[in-house]
Amino acid sequence: MAKSLLRVWQYALGSYSDDKTAPYDKPMLIIRTFWVLLHITTCLFIIAGNGKTLGFW
Repeated sequence: MAKSLLRVWQYALGSYSDDKTAPYDKPMLIIRTFWVLLHITTCLFIIAGNGKTLGFW
């Protein structure tokens, strides 16, 4: 189950299915996962900052 979810996540982030890029699938998965998490974290900080500025919390 976990391996199939990892495979789905890998393809959702743009994994390729050719032999030329197969050795780079795991490094690309790590880099792209970091990139997505960085963007989510940045958005949460922006939302939190605007919420404080607008007096929501």
